Amino acid sequence: VPPDASGADPVLSAAKASIRPGVPYTDAEFVCSKKDAAKVLYIGQPPAKAKTVDNWLRLGALGGSGQIAKAASPITPRDGVDDVFALCALAMVSTRADLLERIFPWSPEGSGAHAVRIFKDGDWRMVVVDDLLPSHGKSQLAYSSNASPGDGPVAIYLKALAKLYGNYEAISGGRVGGALEDMTGGFSEKIYLRDEVARVKQSPAIQLGQLWQQLKGLLDAGHLLGAGFKAKHAAADSEKPAVVEVATRSLVHPVLELREVQGLQMVRLSLQYASTAIKREYHGPWSNTASEWQTSPAVAA
Repeated sequence: VPPDASGADPVLSAAKASIRPGVPYTDAEFVCSKKDAAKVLYIGQPPAKAKTVDNWLRLGALGGSGQIAKAASPITPRDGVDDVFALCALAMVSTRADLLERIFPWSPEGSGAHAVRIFKDGDWRMVVVDDLLPSHGKSQLAYSSNASPGDGPVAIYLKALAKLYGNYEAISGGRVGGALEDMTGGFSEKIYLRDEVARVKQSPAIQLGQLWQQLKGLLDAGHLLGAGFKAKHAAADSEKPAVVEVATRSLVHPVLELREVQGLQMVRLSLQYASTAIKREYHGPWSNTASEWQTSPAVAA
């Protein structure tokens, strides 16, 4: 996990020294203005279908305190860049307030400045950004955010990545596991649950009957765990996903708990995405409003 905020970081120290009471922070290293928009947003010329960015909005103007919320609203994906990999990682990390605090160690109210820790090339980088966010008009952000954009984690993390890699277009595309490693400094692993895929890609193979114990052991030990379903499997094998998504790329849903009760192996997932990303939430047995909670009181208890 990232170190705590007590260590003296020169980037953070310089940012703190530049803060002036009542004057919103403006990042001189990653200048966000109409004049510099193309350089900040794109690697070269804007793509043919690029969204028009005609304004830059402060986080505080989007609601909230202008600080990073530790219990943020659901994530709203937008199609400005292919950032689903980072959104899925943020969804998992957002279930842990302690990790969010380490990733966003400094976000003084009203300052317009935010520090983000990112693990890159074997070392922690402190990236300080202002909260001028690319937008259309006076209310619509160009890139992904939280459902209440002023909550901040999603929009600010994407901006920190864009600053680290040069611009927003440079962060398009990636792996969920790689994004998790950037956020935590840990090691990611993908466990394949479909037998034919596991036989090809999984090494060492998980023995029959051991998957539950392995996953529960990881979760009980404090590891982050997430689950995803690829739409192509529904067409190939008539499998029906419990949660039907709008996104073209599979979303990863954080696993909060695994519990075995009276012979039932039950998995509790967290739905971290806004209704704009989800066509249908799970409404089958043992869902939030299912009858099993009343008809099986011993299990429910």
